[in-house]
Amino acid sequence: MSYIVFLLPLGYQSTERRLPEYRTSVTRVPNVGYQSTERRLEFSTEKIGLELLKYRRYDAVIEVPKFLKSRSSRSVARGEFMQNILLPDRYPNADFFIADIFDAIPVKGDRHTMEHPFFALSTKKDIRSIEYEREGVKISLSPSAKYGLPTMMDKDILLFVGSLLMREINAGRLPPKTVRFSAHDLMVTTNRETNGKAYRLLKDAFERVTGCMVTTSIKTKDYKGSSGFHILESYDVIESSRDGRRMVRVEVTVSDWFYNALIGREVLTLNREYFRLRKPLERRLYELARKHCGKQPAWQIGLDNLREKCGSLSPLKNFRFQMKEIIAAHTQAEAEHKPAFPDYVIAFETDTDLVTFKHRLALLSAMIGQSLTPTPVPVRATLSAREHLSHTTFLKAKNMVEDAWTGWDLGALIEQFNDQLNKGFHPRSLNAAFLGFVRKKVQQRP
Repeated sequence: MSYIVFLLPLGYQSTERRLPEYRTSVTRVPNVGYQSTERRLEFSTEKIGLELLKYRRYDAVIEVPKFLKSRSSRSVARGEFMQNILLPDRYPNADFFIADIFDAIPVKGDRHTMEHPFFALSTKKDIRSIEYEREGVKISLSPSAKYGLPTMMDKDILLFVGSLLMREINAGRLPPKTVRFSAHDLMVTTNRETNGKAYRLLKDAFERVTGCMVTTSIKTKDYKGSSGFHILESYDVIESSRDGRRMVRVEVTVSDWFYNALIGREVLTLNREYFRLRKPLERRLYELARKHCGKQPAWQIGLDNLREKCGSLSPLKNFRFQMKEIIAAHTQAEAEHKPAFPDYVIAFETDTDLVTFKHRLALLSAMIGQSLTPTPVPVRATLSAREHLSHTTFLKAKNMVEDAWTGWDLGALIEQFNDQLNKGFHPRSLNAAFLGFVRKKVQQRP
């Protein structure tokens, strides 16, 4: 049975009775459903399989699904529960230049900003100075009074610039600390929109990252700054559009601290699906999972310690609710065979307040067992190759990557091979084709 629900934004003053549990105002209309002046959302209770809560309003029965209670009216009004939990892949057919750089070369993030909270989880302006200390590591962040602390979404800039510099380093060249690039390439690579508003937001992001003064006890390749520094020392728009509203080419100079981390290869490879994570906390969780769990089967941490490592300023009970919401959303997405949290599965034990991150590849290997049937398996264009590669193939490919010592990441190679399948490549033997693909790739550095 389908219902139609019309939702109002927060703060809307309605003469109808309000449901404070959902911050929602609804009106009963015979044979139509529930409506207001803002927006209509349709869903099927049979499809999502959720029990309805019934509330009496005068002589009408108002039926609202339970999951509305766990979401703010803003997110519900946007209809996020009806969409994929991840952001859409805005550029599935990126131009050749971008594909050549960032499809073939994994996105690199430095280990230090992944392990410790250098970026704020809130996307609102925050001008508070942050003092962080944990296990002998001290970090002090003094934001720009005009723009505030840099956010997790601003870190896209650092990942993009770091990947450009690592490309040169892996090729055996020592790059300068100053790099030039197209603002459009950055936005496409990091899955941002490219409209006028997006360019303005990107400029503000540059201001936040270059305007925040950092003091830390963390060393990078034996370099330890004795005074404050900016992770990105400066940026300059060297070319703008004719109307002056959009950046065309940008020049960025990185700090000695960040540059030495790259020179020392103190970096890890990130899944490009990272840029499709909607929430700053989701991105921070992925960073911590990538840093601490890596390719191990699992990593477990207490909720309070996780909150501290995330840099969350929320009370523990609020952080617990946020974690439950994220885990429930991604679990439901997986159940519906939709894209979900990349590389890792997150589980939360409410009794012990322990959070466990499990690597999908390890889970897949355990499920596959020793091997799959050797007969050719037809692969649909939308089906992941991970579901058909045998355990033996995974082990052989892993040994190839480790023996080559050329900097490749097995997960990145699997994703690239899967892209070829999605473009219409149908090998006679999937396992043999994948091993040949890996053998060819690891002969040279990314």
